[in-house]
Formats: sequence, C-alpha cells, structure tokens
Amino acid sequence: MTNEKLSRAKIILSAANFASKANIPALQNLFFQHYQTLNRELFLRILLSCLPESLEPSRYIPLIESLILNQTLPDSKSSNDISTLDEFHEEDLERLVRRLYLLPLTPLRSPYNTADDPVLTFLIHRCLKIDESTGLISEIPALLNPFIRYFPFLNKWIISSILPLIRISYEYYPNDTTFMTIQEFEGLDDKSAVCYLLSNTGNNKSVEFDPSIGRDFRCLIGPWLHRYTRSQKKTSSKHQSHLTRPVHEISSINKKFPPLEETFSWVIDRAEKSWRTAVSVIEGWDGPEDCDLGGYKDDSPLEEGELTYLKRLYVSLAIVTAYAISEESRAALKGIHRVLERIITLMGMGPIPSLESSCEQLKPVKSINSKILSQWSIKDLQLFSDEGNIVSAPTDISINFLHASLVSATLCDRLGCSISVKKAATLALQKNKDLQRILFDKLIMSVKNERKDSEKFFVRLRNELLWLRSWGVEDTSINKYTKSGIGIFGQLSKECIEIEFLKLLLYNACYNLAQSLYELSNYTLISRDTLREAVITAATIEYDGASNANISRGGLKRCNDILRAFPNTLSKSIELEKMEKLLQVTSDIGPYRLVLKKGEPFKPVNLRCHEDPILILGKILEQNRASYKRVAEFINMAKIMVQAGLIKNGDKHSNRNQAGYEEMLIIAESRIVSMCIDAALFEDDFEVAFSYVTVRLKNIIASVRTQALDMRQDKCSQDSTSLANEGNDWLWRAALQAGKYRQSTETQQFNEMRNASGKRMDIVNLEKRIDCISQALQLAPKGALQEILNVYHQCEEELNSILEKETEDERCFQDDDQRMPGGFIRTPSRQAKIRSSSLTDEEKPVSLFDLSRAGMMRAQSGLSAFSMLRGKLTENDRVTSGKKPEAAVGSDDSGTDALGGRERVMRKRDQLKNAAVGGLASGVGWLIGAPLPRENANDE
Repeated sequence: MTNEKLSRAKIILSAANFASKANIPALQNLFFQHYQTLNRELFLRILLSCLPESLEPSRYIPLIESLILNQTLPDSKSSNDISTLDEFHEEDLERLVRRLYLLPLTPLRSPYNTADDPVLTFLIHRCLKIDESTGLISEIPALLNPFIRYFPFLNKWIISSILPLIRISYEYYPNDTTFMTIQEFEGLDDKSAVCYLLSNTGNNKSVEFDPSIGRDFRCLIGPWLHRYTRSQKKTSSKHQSHLTRPVHEISSINKKFPPLEETFSWVIDRAEKSWRTAVSVIEGWDGPEDCDLGGYKDDSPLEEGELTYLKRLYVSLAIVTAYAISEESRAALKGIHRVLERIITLMGMGPIPSLESSCEQLKPVKSINSKILSQWSIKDLQLFSDEGNIVSAPTDISINFLHASLVSATLCDRLGCSISVKKAATLALQKNKDLQRILFDKLIMSVKNERKDSEKFFVRLRNELLWLRSWGVEDTSINKYTKSGIGIFGQLSKECIEIEFLKLLLYNACYNLAQSLYELSNYTLISRDTLREAVITAATIEYDGASNANISRGGLKRCNDILRAFPNTLSKSIELEKMEKLLQVTSDIGPYRLVLKKGEPFKPVNLRCHEDPILILGKILEQNRASYKRVAEFINMAKIMVQAGLIKNGDKHSNRNQAGYEEMLIIAESRIVSMCIDAALFEDDFEVAFSYVTVRLKNIIASVRTQALDMRQDKCSQDSTSLANEGNDWLWRAALQAGKYRQSTETQQFNEMRNASGKRMDIVNLEKRIDCISQALQLAPKGALQEILNVYHQCEEELNSILEKETEDERCFQDDDQRMPGGFIRTPSRQAKIRSSSLTDEEKPVSLFDLSRAGMMRAQSGLSAFSMLRGKLTENDRVTSGKKPEAAVGSDDSGTDALGGRERVMRKRDQLKNAAVGGLASGVGWLIGAPLPRENANDE
C-alpha cells in the first residue's frame, strides 16, 4: 500500500488518526511519503490538534526536528495501515475532512515574537496546550530544549516564563502556591507578576536572616526580569568611556525598567512592614544581574555600562530601603547597618566601623554642610529612580548622610528615646525647630527617668548631644549663639543644649561636674546671667517636686544643694536670698500639722504657688491647738514670706523699694496678730487675745506711725494712707472680735469670783472688752463706727446690769443686817427714804450722750498717737495735745466735785466709763459739740 496513490482526504484523515493514537512512526512515514499533500503547516496543525498532550516529548521530538531539517527519507521499518478508510466512499471522506477541526498556527503577540515560523509557533502552542490540559509544565523544558539551538527565543522564554513557574509551583512552594498557567502568568501586569512570584517570600519572621528570600529573588525574580533587561537596546558608544569607573562616579543612563521598578517597590513596601525581609533581600541578592538561569545560557549578556546602571539602581534601592524601615528597635537599626555595609561593598568604597564604634567615636560627617542639605527634600527619601534625587543617589554625600542618620537614631535609642532612621533624616532635612525641641525634651526626660549618677556617663552624654546638633561639623557663623548645626538638633542653639544639660546634671545631683563645666571652666559655655537663671530654675523645680517640708532630705535637700553648688554665680543674688528664705519658711512650717485639702497633705509647692500664703499660716493656727501662743514665731514666718517674695502687693512693690517692703512687713505682722487673736478667741482664751490687743496692736500702731511719718516726709501721702487703711483693716476687726467675746458655759461659773483687787471676774472681763472696743474705735474707718458703737452699747448694758445686781445684793445684805425678829424694826425715817431715793437716782445709768464736756476733754486726752495719721497736725495742735492730759485731769476732778456737791470716791461706774470713753471721743465727740479732729486718713 505504500505505492498506492491515496486521496488527499485519506491522507489527512490517516494523519489525524495516527496522531490521535500517538503512532509516531506511521505518522512520520505518512508525512514523508505524501509531503507534497501534507505540507508542513498542515501537518503541524494536525499534530497540534490531535497529538495527546500527555505524550512524552521525547517520542515526537525527532519528528519535529525532521521537519526543521526538511528530511524526506521515510522509515522503512514502518508501514502505514489505512485499511480502515477503505470502507468509506470518497465523498464521505471529503465530508469527514471538512468536519475535522484543526487548531490554527496563529502567530502569538509580543513578547513571543515568533517571526512567522510555523515550527516555533507550533512549539509554543504545544507548550501552552500541555500546560492548560495537563498542568505538566515541568515537561515543557524537555520539549523545548532540543530546539533552542534552532530558535534562540525559546531560551529567553524558558528562562523568563517557564522556569519561574516551575520553581514556585513544583520546587519551592508546591503546597502554598496557587497554580497559574503560562498564559495567565504572562497576562499579568508587572505589579501582579511580582506579587505572585513573591507571595510566599519573607513569611518566616522568626529568623533574623532568611536565605530563602535571596533565593526567591535570584531564582524567581531574576529569571523573570531577564526578558526585560535584555530587551533594551545596547548602550550607545558615548557611554563606553564609563566602563572602568566606579559605580558611584558613573552618571546614570536614561532608561526605564517598569518591571524592575515594581520589584523595587515591593521591597520598599515590605521594608515598612517587615524590616527583616527587606534586609534579607539586600543581603541575599546582588541586583537584577544576579539571577539563577537554571543552567540555561544567557545568549545576550549585558554590557558593562548596562550592568553598572542596574547596579546603580540597586544601590539606590538599598538606600531608600534603609529609610523605609519604620521600626525603631535596636535590632532594626542593626539591620540598617547591615544594609549600609552592603551598599559600601557594592559601591567599592572603604569599610565603615561598626555601629557601636561609630557611636563611641562620634567622628565628624564628611562632605556634608548646611548648603548641601538645603537643596535636599524629604520627598527624596522615598524615590529611588529619580535622576535628580541626591538623597538616594549612590554618592559619597548620600552614604555619609545615611550613616549620620543611622548613628543619630542609634544614639537616641541608647538614651531611651527610640526613633527611626527616616525620622532622624527628616529632622535634619526639615529643619523644624519645634519638632527638634519636642524630640530633645523627650530624650532629656527619658534620661531623667533613669537617674544616672556616673559623671562618666554625663560627660559622654554631653558629647553625644552636641554631636547630634552638628554631626561634628561646626558652622562658621560669627555669632556663636545664633548659628545652627546640620544634625537632628541643628536648629537648637548650643547654649540651649548646654542649659538643658546643666539642669539634667543638677537633677541627678552631679554638682561637682556642673560646677567644673559651667562655673570654674576657662571657657564660657553659658553666660553668667543665663547660668544664674538656669540654676534658680533647677532649684525651683526640685522645690516644687518635694513631697514634704523636711529640708534634710528629698526635694528640699536637693534644692538647697543646688543653691550651694554655685557660690560664685549666685553670690549677692536677690534670687538666692529669696530661695533661701523660701526654704527657711518651709522648714519652719514643717513641724506643724497642716492639711490644705481633705486627704492631701501639705506640699512645699502649695506654699510657693499660693495666691496668699499667709492664709496657710491661718490654716496652721486652725489645725494646731494652742499654736496661737507662738505669735512671735508666726510673725517671723510671715515676714520671711515677704522676704521670699511670696507676698505680692500689686505692681507697686514689684521693684521692692524700701518703703513698700517695710509696708508689706507691717501688714503681714498685722494679719498674723489678727489671726492669732481670732484663734485664741476660738479656743476660749480671752486673756491671751486681750494681751495681743493691748500689747501687740500698740506695737504695730507705733510702727505704722513711724512708717507713715517717714512716708509723709518723703511726700508719699498716698502710700501712707494705703498703709494705714490696709494695716488698720486687720487690726480693728481683730480688736472688735475681742470686744464681742462672750464667755463659754465652762467659764461662766467663775464670773462671781473676785480677783486680787476685789473685783468680780465678769466685771474685769467687761472692762477688758471695753478696752478692746476702744482700740477698735481708734483704728476703724467711719463706716464701721455704728457697728462698733452697737457692740459698745451691749457691753455698757451688760456692765450696768451687773452693777445694778451687785448694788441690789449689797442693799439686801445691809437690810438683812438691820432687821430683827419680833417686830423690833424701826419705822424708816424720811431721811432714810430721801437717802434711798438719792442713792437710786445716783446709780441710775447715764447715757453715753449725757457725758459732760469735761468728760469728753478727758476722753480726748486718751487718744493714742495713731490718730496723727488721720490728718496733718499743725504746730499749735501738737502743743495743745501735749498739754491736754494735765488740764483734762484737773477738769475731771473739778467736774466731779461740782456734780456731786461733796468730796467722795469716784463711782465704779464712772471709772469704767472714763477708761473706755477715751477711744470714743474721736468717733462720737462731734455729737456733743467736742472739737472736731482733722479728718481721718482712712476717710480720704
């Protein structure tokens, strides 16, 4: 049958039948016997459509090769059995051929570029069909390898498309990868393809360095990128001069590789989430030229210029990756240092010291100055392919800047204030003083919380802070207080850093080091005034932080130690005097029980920040029984408060002029005496309160008089009036309270007891109250006279009531002595009745307004010198007032004789009235025609 001529329909159907049964020898003989009828394209279509996909490629590879080589010799050992087709008529065979569907050999679109070769087109379609039908992609290389020598394109296609899929699906992650056909994979965009190939990369976060990450980039990404990096045009001849130059000296070639950029973007994005993955990529992969081709030959190797350009891009990626790592841990910083070492190796630069050595040595940063940094932008930290990006460009400047940022972040981490390298670089580039100050304060606070006491530590800390400000590069500005640095604290002045460091030393009790640096040093690191202010501020902070008023320990002790640490700076300083007085009064308050709020014990800061600290002394008097007896001690504490500057009196005494200072002392003493009087009355100790009214008040009045006269001589009449008003306001109220005092039920039982002179105790008590009211009248303003007079009327009524009762008791006693039992009583004579009536009229209470002018003159003679403040006295008035006492005494005696008509002892009632009325004359003398004194200074 070999010689029998077959119809075209029988030949085609026989070929399809042999192909479907995988009868390769018969198929081969049929083709070579009828190659004129079965042209190569038709034969390949029959093979593509009917040949089983599961057939081993080795069985039909010789057939395909024979097609390529156009071999026409049939296999003599084989015969073609087409007897099954003899039963069909030719028309039926033609109809079957028309119904036979054969796949077309349509040329595939880019990136295959089959150049209209039917065998190459068949091979690619055959591979795609095997992959789609069976998924046996691992058999495809065996099919294509023999034809690589005929079609070089197959080598690139296997490397870029087949090899990555075989490795990810069958070798590396067979159980964790979603299977994807070749056409699906090649239909992905660049970003999706990168994500698919690296979908399982870096998932093991338990290890510091994962070698599988570098393997994936070398064996998956590298082959995939091979097609794109080799598809670019060769470097032009103008770049050939760069071949022997280092990578950081070669200008970039203007090329774009979108797949490579997507790969780099994946690394940068992963750096923000998992720094270990990013570091492993940089350490385990040398860049796009580092790829494992699986034994396939690179038929289009890159030229030196292209390799250099790709390496330049990869170094830029490594730099941007270092900035993209956002984690602030020590391990992440060490990982960035490993990236930096890798960059140095790729660039062919000299080795760099370890991270620990760099933090210890603190060498100046080379090739960087403020002029260069002013041209950089924060946005450059995230761009790796921008030709004009200086930050990520592989140059000495960018590498030194990255190293400086890394050392800065490491120093902050060692000091307990972790930041990322990107934040350190941002602070240096942004030059925002507020942001730098926030980080600086946070760092200082972190060191404060640890409370180190080693001077060696603080010496190193100071060097680190100054290096963080300038990176070891000193500015050449003329003004040392205004020039800035290039570091992360560059916008903070050097003096500002020195001041904060000084406060830190004082906080940690390193007084010797602080004194040696800032007071005894030959170099003026801080101006004397600034140093004084800083020391006082530090001492105040320690004072405010004290929890108790014990100066021998805690915050008060540290405050005192700070003030003693700088004797030369604080000598003759007003601030030092105030702080010492503040410590003294705080220590004096310490022994007393004092609670300002329920459940909150007294703290020193309550005293310093109180609007009116004398009220705190009032609290002490309330909470400590019998403490009012220590009036001298409390007066001393009040005066120390004035000396400490705790008591303010408006803006008038802000300059602490001597007159205002003395006035505040007098007012403070007045308030303390007033508080002690109130406290004594509250504890039912009227005798002590009376002694304060009669003794302490008189002493204060004398001081007021002296001070007021001095002010008048200095023409400060307004200040003298203010002094009288404010000082008197406390005193007359305290005296009035003493005058209102009434005995408690415990002491009333002693009312009828008599003192050594024979007076009843309740009468003595009333006499003292009237004396207190007299003092109040002398000091009170006009508006308070009515209130004081009402109290006086009450005392007068009480006194008259007691006297009437005493008289009645005495008369009853005398009458009882004259009566006898049995009716032997004499009838009262008219003379006795007249005498009784006369006695009754004589003992009748006399109103205050019935006092004679002579009595008023006697009262006026008892006015104290305090009335001199109420108006300017003329010389005649002074002479008259000096002579009044004698005249008044004489008129008093003569008046008594005239009224009584006989010489006898002055009545007890009149004695009490005369003792009290001396203070009434100035207030009520005008009611009865007494000479009016000059207007009270209080009324002005």
